[in-house]
Amino acid sequence: MPNVLDPAPMRALARRAARKIADGRIAERFERLAFRRLLEEPRNFRPARGDEIEFGPDWARAAWARGETISVFNPNRAIANRLHVVARRLAHTCEVAHGLTADYPICAAHISAARRFLDKFDRVSFDAAAIKALHYSRLRAECEANRDATEVCPPKTIPATMGRFWERVPSVAKLQSAGREFHNCLAASSRASSYAAMLRRGIAQFWVLRDRDGAGLVVAMASLLKEAEFIEVKGPRNARINLDHPDLALLGAAIGASAHTQPPSPPPQLPPPVASAMALPRSRSAEIELIQARLRLVSLLRTPLRRRA
Repeated sequence: MPNVLDPAPMRALARRAARKIADGRIAERFERLAFRRLLEEPRNFRPARGDEIEFGPDWARAAWARGETISVFNPNRAIANRLHVVARRLAHTCEVAHGLTADYPICAAHISAARRFLDKFDRVSFDAAAIKALHYSRLRAECEANRDATEVCPPKTIPATMGRFWERVPSVAKLQSAGREFHNCLAASSRASSYAAMLRRGIAQFWVLRDRDGAGLVVAMASLLKEAEFIEVKGPRNARINLDHPDLALLGAAIGASAHTQPPSPPPQLPPPVASAMALPRSRSAEIELIQARLRLVSLLRTPLRRRA
Protein backbone atom coordinates (compact mmCIF):
# COMPACT_ATOMS: atom_id res chain seq x y z
CA MET A 1 0.00 0.00 0.00
CA PRO A 2 1.39 3.45 -0.85
CA ASN A 3 2.07 6.10 1.74
CA VAL A 4 -0.53 8.65 0.71
CA LEU A 5 0.24 12.18 1.78
CA ASP A 6 -3.44 13.17 2.04
CA PRO A 7 -6.15 10.46 1.73
CA ALA A 8 -9.04 12.95 2.11
CA PRO A 9 -9.62 13.37 -1.67
CA MET A 10 -9.82 9.60 -2.01
CA ARG A 11 -12.44 9.35 0.69
CA ALA A 12 -14.39 12.22 -0.89
CA LEU A 13 -14.42 10.47 -4.29
CA ALA A 14 -15.58 7.19 -2.77
CA ARG A 15 -18.28 9.03 -0.80
CA ARG A 16 -19.61 10.84 -3.89
CA ALA A 17 -19.93 7.57 -5.77
CA ALA A 18 -21.69 5.86 -2.84
CA ARG A 19 -24.34 8.61 -2.70
CA LYS A 20 -26.00 7.05 -5.75
CA ILE A 21 -27.08 4.10 -3.56
CA ALA A 22 -30.22 4.70 -1.53
CA ASP A 23 -29.70 1.75 0.83
CA GLY A 24 -27.55 3.09 3.69
CA ARG A 25 -25.91 -0.23 4.58
CA ILE A 26 -24.97 -1.01 0.98
CA ALA A 27 -23.74 2.55 0.42
CA GLU A 28 -21.51 2.45 3.49
CA ARG A 29 -19.99 -0.89 2.48
CA PHE A 30 -19.46 0.26 -1.10
CA GLU A 31 -17.70 3.41 0.10
CA ARG A 32 -15.13 1.24 1.90
CA LEU A 33 -14.74 -1.02 -1.15
CA ALA A 34 -14.28 2.00 -3.44
CA PHE A 35 -11.66 3.55 -1.16
CA ARG A 36 -9.72 0.29 -1.07
CA ARG A 37 -9.92 -0.05 -4.87
CA LEU A 38 -8.52 3.48 -5.28
CA LEU A 39 -5.73 2.64 -2.86
CA GLU A 40 -4.81 -0.55 -4.73
CA GLU A 41 -4.51 1.11 -8.14
CA PRO A 42 -0.98 2.49 -8.86
CA ARG A 43 -2.29 4.71 -11.66
CA ASN A 44 -3.99 6.88 -9.04
CA PHE A 45 -0.75 8.16 -7.54
CA ARG A 46 2.34 10.18 -8.35
CA PRO A 47 5.49 10.75 -6.26
CA ALA A 48 5.23 13.66 -3.85
CA ARG A 49 7.44 16.69 -4.45
CA GLY A 50 9.89 17.94 -1.86
CA ASP A 51 7.88 21.05 -1.03
CA GLU A 52 4.72 18.95 -0.56
CA ILE A 53 6.52 16.70 1.92
CA GLU A 54 8.10 19.67 3.70
CA PHE A 55 4.71 21.25 4.39
CA GLY A 56 3.04 17.88 5.03
CA PRO A 57 2.49 16.01 8.30
CA ASP A 58 5.33 14.84 10.55
CA TRP A 59 4.92 11.17 9.64
CA ALA A 60 5.52 12.01 5.97
CA ARG A 61 8.82 13.78 6.68
CA ALA A 62 9.92 10.92 8.93
CA ALA A 63 9.05 8.31 6.29
CA TRP A 64 10.84 10.39 3.65
CA ALA A 65 13.92 10.50 5.87
CA ARG A 66 13.86 6.69 6.13
CA GLY A 67 13.90 6.48 2.34
CA GLU A 68 10.25 5.53 1.88
CA THR A 69 8.22 6.75 -1.07
CA ILE A 70 5.46 9.29 -0.38
CA SER A 71 2.64 9.44 -2.90
CA VAL A 72 0.04 12.07 -3.81
CA PHE A 73 -3.44 11.03 -4.96
CA ASN A 74 -3.87 11.88 -8.64
CA PRO A 75 -7.14 10.17 -9.66
CA ASN A 76 -7.22 8.25 -12.92
CA ARG A 77 -10.33 9.27 -14.84
CA ALA A 78 -11.17 5.76 -16.06
CA ILE A 79 -10.98 4.32 -12.54
CA ALA A 80 -13.08 7.17 -11.10
CA ASN A 81 -15.72 6.65 -13.79
CA ARG A 82 -15.83 2.94 -13.01
CA LEU A 83 -16.60 3.66 -9.38
CA HIS A 84 -19.61 5.73 -10.40
CA VAL A 85 -20.80 3.11 -12.89
CA VAL A 86 -20.63 0.28 -10.35
CA ALA A 87 -22.40 2.45 -7.75
CA ARG A 88 -25.21 3.20 -10.22
CA ARG A 89 -25.59 -0.50 -10.99
CA LEU A 90 -25.72 -1.33 -7.30
CA ALA A 91 -28.51 1.23 -6.95
CA HIS A 92 -30.38 -0.64 -9.70
CA THR A 93 -29.73 -3.91 -7.84
CA CYS A 94 -31.34 -2.45 -4.72
CA GLU A 95 -34.40 -1.51 -6.78
CA VAL A 96 -34.69 -5.08 -8.03
CA ALA A 97 -34.26 -6.47 -4.52
CA HIS A 98 -36.94 -4.18 -3.15
CA GLY A 99 -39.39 -5.60 -5.69
CA LEU A 100 -40.58 -2.43 -7.37
CA THR A 101 -43.34 -4.31 -9.17
CA ALA A 102 -45.36 -1.13 -9.70
CA ASP A 103 -42.78 0.11 -12.19
CA TYR A 104 -40.96 -3.09 -13.11
CA PRO A 105 -42.74 -6.46 -13.41
CA ILE A 106 -39.78 -8.46 -12.06
CA CYS A 107 -40.44 -12.08 -11.16
CA ALA A 108 -40.08 -13.30 -7.58
CA ALA A 109 -37.02 -15.47 -8.39
CA HIS A 110 -34.95 -12.47 -9.48
CA ILE A 111 -36.08 -10.49 -6.44
CA SER A 112 -35.07 -13.29 -4.07
CA ALA A 113 -31.67 -13.71 -5.76
CA ALA A 114 -30.96 -10.00 -5.54
CA ARG A 115 -31.88 -9.97 -1.86
CA ARG A 116 -29.58 -12.88 -1.11
CA PHE A 117 -26.72 -11.10 -2.85
CA LEU A 118 -27.29 -7.92 -0.84
CA ASP A 119 -27.62 -9.86 2.42
CA LYS A 120 -24.02 -11.06 2.10
CA PHE A 121 -22.72 -7.83 0.57
CA ASP A 122 -20.47 -7.24 3.60
CA ARG A 123 -18.36 -10.22 2.49
CA VAL A 124 -18.06 -9.59 -1.25
CA SER A 125 -15.13 -7.98 -3.04
CA PHE A 126 -15.31 -5.01 -5.35
CA ASP A 127 -14.97 -7.16 -8.47
CA ALA A 128 -17.65 -9.62 -7.34
CA ALA A 129 -19.98 -6.74 -6.52
CA ALA A 130 -19.37 -5.21 -9.96
CA ILE A 131 -20.22 -8.48 -11.77
CA LYS A 132 -23.42 -9.11 -9.81
CA ALA A 133 -24.51 -5.48 -10.07
CA LEU A 134 -24.07 -5.59 -13.86
CA HIS A 135 -26.40 -8.60 -14.05
CA TYR A 136 -29.21 -6.97 -12.08
CA SER A 137 -28.76 -3.63 -13.81
CA ARG A 138 -29.27 -5.31 -17.17
CA LEU A 139 -32.35 -7.07 -15.81
CA ARG A 140 -33.77 -3.75 -14.72
CA ALA A 141 -32.97 -2.19 -18.11
CA GLU A 142 -34.84 -5.01 -19.90
CA CYS A 143 -37.89 -4.46 -17.72
CA GLU A 144 -37.73 -0.73 -18.33
CA ALA A 145 -37.46 -1.27 -22.10
CA ASN A 146 -40.51 -3.55 -22.04
CA ARG A 147 -42.42 -0.98 -20.05
CA ASP A 148 -41.45 1.82 -22.43
CA ALA A 149 -42.78 -0.24 -25.34
CA THR A 150 -46.20 -0.51 -23.68
CA GLU A 151 -48.71 1.74 -25.41
CA VAL A 152 -50.30 4.36 -23.17
CA CYS A 153 -52.77 5.51 -25.83
CA PRO A 154 -54.21 3.88 -28.96
CA PRO A 155 -52.44 4.53 -32.29
CA LYS A 156 -54.21 7.06 -34.48
CA THR A 157 -53.67 8.83 -37.78
CA ILE A 158 -55.20 12.08 -39.06
CA PRO A 159 -55.08 12.94 -42.78
CA ALA A 160 -53.38 16.19 -43.74
CA THR A 161 -52.77 18.02 -47.03
CA MET A 162 -50.89 16.77 -50.12
CA GLY A 163 -50.98 13.13 -49.02
CA ARG A 164 -49.35 13.83 -45.66
CA PHE A 165 -50.76 12.50 -42.41
CA TRP A 166 -50.39 13.00 -38.66
CA GLU A 167 -49.39 9.94 -36.60
CA ARG A 168 -49.88 9.86 -32.84
CA VAL A 169 -46.99 8.68 -30.64
CA PRO A 170 -48.44 5.86 -28.47
CA SER A 171 -45.49 4.89 -26.23
CA VAL A 172 -42.24 6.11 -24.70
CA ALA A 173 -40.29 3.83 -27.04
CA LYS A 174 -41.96 5.46 -30.05
CA LEU A 175 -41.21 8.86 -28.55
CA GLN A 176 -37.54 7.96 -28.33
CA SER A 177 -37.63 6.72 -31.92
CA ALA A 178 -39.13 10.02 -33.06
CA GLY A 179 -36.40 11.88 -31.20
CA ARG A 180 -33.70 9.90 -33.01
CA GLU A 181 -35.43 10.56 -36.32
CA PHE A 182 -35.69 14.32 -35.69
CA HIS A 183 -32.31 14.59 -33.92
CA ASN A 184 -33.69 16.30 -30.82
CA CYS A 185 -33.93 15.75 -27.08
CA LEU A 186 -36.87 13.34 -27.37
CA ALA A 187 -34.31 10.65 -28.17
CA ALA A 188 -33.09 10.81 -24.57
CA SER A 189 -36.58 10.45 -23.10
CA SER A 190 -36.69 8.03 -20.18
CA ARG A 191 -39.22 7.22 -17.51
CA ALA A 192 -37.83 10.09 -15.43
CA SER A 193 -37.77 12.72 -18.18
CA SER A 194 -40.48 15.35 -18.36
CA TYR A 195 -41.60 14.42 -21.89
CA ALA A 196 -41.97 10.72 -21.12
CA ALA A 197 -43.65 11.43 -17.79
CA MET A 198 -46.21 13.73 -19.44
CA LEU A 199 -46.93 11.08 -22.07
CA ARG A 200 -47.35 8.26 -19.53
CA ARG A 201 -49.51 10.34 -17.19
CA GLY A 202 -51.80 11.57 -19.95
CA ILE A 203 -50.77 15.21 -19.56
CA ALA A 204 -49.50 15.66 -23.12
CA GLN A 205 -49.89 14.05 -26.51
CA PHE A 206 -47.31 13.88 -29.28
CA TRP A 207 -47.95 13.82 -33.03
CA VAL A 208 -45.61 13.37 -36.01
CA LEU A 209 -46.44 14.77 -39.44
CA ARG A 210 -45.22 12.39 -42.18
CA ASP A 211 -45.20 12.60 -45.94
CA ARG A 212 -46.70 9.97 -48.18
CA ASP A 213 -43.44 7.96 -47.92
CA GLY A 214 -43.45 8.02 -44.11
CA ALA A 215 -40.63 10.51 -43.60
CA GLY A 216 -41.04 12.73 -40.55
CA LEU A 217 -41.60 16.43 -41.22
CA VAL A 218 -42.95 17.94 -37.99
CA VAL A 219 -43.32 16.79 -34.39
CA ALA A 220 -45.95 18.51 -32.29
CA MET A 221 -46.64 18.38 -28.57
CA ALA A 222 -50.09 19.35 -27.32
CA SER A 223 -51.44 19.44 -23.80
CA LEU A 224 -54.29 17.21 -22.66
CA LEU A 225 -55.45 19.51 -19.91
CA LYS A 226 -58.78 21.32 -19.70
CA GLU A 227 -57.78 23.78 -22.43
CA ALA A 228 -55.81 21.89 -25.08
CA GLU A 229 -53.11 23.85 -26.89
CA PHE A 230 -49.90 23.25 -28.80
CA ILE A 231 -46.89 23.62 -26.50
CA GLU A 232 -44.04 22.80 -28.87
CA VAL A 233 -43.96 22.41 -32.65
CA LYS A 234 -40.58 21.62 -34.22
CA GLY A 235 -39.12 20.30 -37.43
CA PRO A 236 -36.00 18.16 -37.86
CA ARG A 237 -33.11 19.36 -35.66
CA ASN A 238 -35.55 21.71 -33.86
CA ALA A 239 -36.24 23.73 -37.00
CA ARG A 240 -38.84 26.46 -36.54
CA ILE A 241 -42.37 25.75 -37.80
CA ASN A 242 -44.94 28.46 -38.45
CA LEU A 243 -47.97 28.06 -36.25
CA ASP A 244 -50.27 28.95 -39.13
CA HIS A 245 -49.15 25.86 -41.05
CA PRO A 246 -52.28 24.36 -42.72
CA ASP A 247 -51.44 20.82 -41.57
CA LEU A 248 -51.08 22.07 -38.00
CA ALA A 249 -54.47 23.75 -38.29
CA LEU A 250 -56.01 20.44 -39.43
CA LEU A 251 -54.46 18.63 -36.45
CA GLY A 252 -55.65 21.32 -34.06
CA ALA A 253 -59.19 21.08 -35.40
CA ALA A 254 -59.14 17.29 -35.05
CA ILE A 255 -57.89 17.19 -31.45
CA GLY A 256 -59.34 20.50 -30.29
CA ALA A 257 -56.03 22.24 -29.71
CA SER A 258 -55.02 25.82 -30.43
CA ALA A 259 -51.59 27.35 -30.91
CA HIS A 260 -49.83 28.40 -27.72
CA THR A 261 -48.52 31.53 -29.44
CA GLN A 262 -50.99 33.16 -31.77
CA PRO A 263 -49.58 34.47 -35.06
CA PRO A 264 -49.44 38.29 -35.27
CA SER A 265 -52.51 39.97 -36.74
CA PRO A 266 -52.06 41.71 -40.12
CA PRO A 267 -51.41 45.47 -39.91
CA PRO A 268 -54.40 47.78 -40.56
CA GLN A 269 -54.80 49.20 -44.04
CA LEU A 270 -53.51 52.73 -44.50
CA PRO A 271 -56.06 55.43 -45.46
CA PRO A 272 -55.78 57.19 -48.82
CA PRO A 273 -53.08 59.87 -49.07
CA VAL A 274 -55.50 62.81 -48.86
CA ALA A 275 -57.39 61.34 -45.95
CA SER A 276 -54.14 60.51 -44.16
CA ALA A 277 -52.95 64.11 -44.48
CA MET A 278 -56.26 65.35 -43.08
CA ALA A 279 -56.15 62.81 -40.29
CA LEU A 280 -52.84 63.96 -38.83
CA PRO A 281 -52.68 63.90 -35.05
CA ARG A 282 -53.05 67.21 -33.23
CA SER A 283 -49.42 67.19 -32.08
CA ARG A 284 -48.22 66.60 -35.63
CA SER A 285 -50.38 69.48 -36.98
CA ALA A 286 -49.03 71.84 -34.35
CA GLU A 287 -45.47 70.88 -35.23
CA ILE A 288 -46.08 71.57 -38.93
CA GLU A 289 -47.66 74.96 -38.18
CA LEU A 290 -44.66 75.93 -36.03
CA ILE A 291 -42.24 75.01 -38.82
CA GLN A 292 -44.24 77.03 -41.34
CA ALA A 293 -44.27 80.05 -39.01
CA ARG A 294 -40.50 79.89 -38.63
CA LEU A 295 -40.06 79.75 -42.40
CA ARG A 296 -42.20 82.86 -42.82
CA LEU A 297 -40.16 84.67 -40.18
CA VAL A 298 -36.86 83.76 -41.87
CA SER A 299 -38.21 84.94 -45.22
CA LEU A 300 -39.31 88.22 -43.68
CA LEU A 301 -35.91 88.85 -42.10
CA ARG A 302 -34.12 88.29 -45.38
CA THR A 303 -36.23 90.94 -47.17
CA PRO A 304 -34.37 94.39 -47.18
CA LEU A 305 -36.16 97.22 -45.36
CA ARG A 306 -37.29 100.24 -47.48
CA ARG A 307 -36.24 103.65 -46.27
CA ARG A 308 -39.05 106.02 -45.43
CA ALA A 309 -39.42 108.98 -47.67
